[in-house]
Amino acid sequence: MYKRLRAEMMSVLVSIYNRDKASGRKQLFFTGHSLGGAMCTMASYDCALNYRRIGLRSRQQIQVTTFGLPKIGNLAWKNSFEKEVPRHWRFVLASDVVTKMPQDWSYFHVGVKVLLDWSGVLLIDPSLVEVRWWHTVYTSTTLHTRASYFLALQACCRRYRDKRGIEDDLADAFWSWPIQPHYIRLFVNVEPSPAG
Repeated sequence: MYKRLRAEMMSVLVSIYNRDKASGRKQLFFTGHSLGGAMCTMASYDCALNYRRIGLRSRQQIQVTTFGLPKIGNLAWKNSFEKEVPRHWRFVLASDVVTKMPQDWSYFHVGVKVLLDWSGVLLIDPSLVEVRWWHTVYTSTTLHTRASYFLALQACCRRYRDKRGIEDDLADAFWSWPIQPHYIRLFVNVEPSPAG
């Protein structure tokens, strides 16, 4: 699937980053959810290998943020990716079963894991014990939706705001389309997380 988009994407990036000298200093951000996350992960790796052709000054300008990303490569690919793409934040909703797929031991995740739960707890690069604890609580494909990730991030923003006595509610400011009521119900009256 990525191969079909590659030529056009590279052409657009080359034209953007080669317009003028100032463009070469701009960051290149990739983000996606699930399959979109897999596509942007592959695209970021391709761009890191071809950063000069695109017009970037360094691989350090490439940043990736994914949500609900399944495992997409073998150990050799993981090692190469992490060498070439220095900044990849891989958000995982603790109960999202898709992030554990495929369950074949020859597939590996890339990037720094950012573990979220539905009560707003966020752990960056969690330990194996923390990962095991959260992933055994409840797993479902229901929580794999973009709306579920948004609601978990919103809960995290509110948790941060409440602990610091911040008046503004930034949690509502970065989502511009409505969320289906059945997703919102998933996040109402949730049990506190283990780190609670």
